[in-house]
Amino acid sequence: MLSDEQKIDMLYKYKKNKDKLSTKQIERIMSWVNDKNAMVRYEVAECLIQENPANMKVLIRLGKDRDENVRIRAYTTLSSYSTKEAEVFLKKAMRKDEV
Repeated sequence: MLSDEQKIDMLYKYKKNKDKLSTKQIERIMSWVNDKNAMVRYEVAECLIQENPANMKVLIRLGKDRDENVRIRAYTTLSSYSTKEAEVFLKKAMRKDEV
């Protein structure tokens, strides 16, 4: 079992090549979406820049995270997605956070 520091170090390495992550690397990243450490979840959101339905589903989940920084990172990553679903989610999130 990896420590939080090991996970974060691995995520930093993944971020350097986030446009070319393998399926196995993405699966590992996604396995940490519910990690108890907010910094791990934050880094997960940053690594999921490759636009695909599975990544988007995880980012939407992180966009509802209890930690504000994780939510903001998920919003930022989702903003690079060109899907209608991402756009609708971000519009709803902005309205909710305005309150």
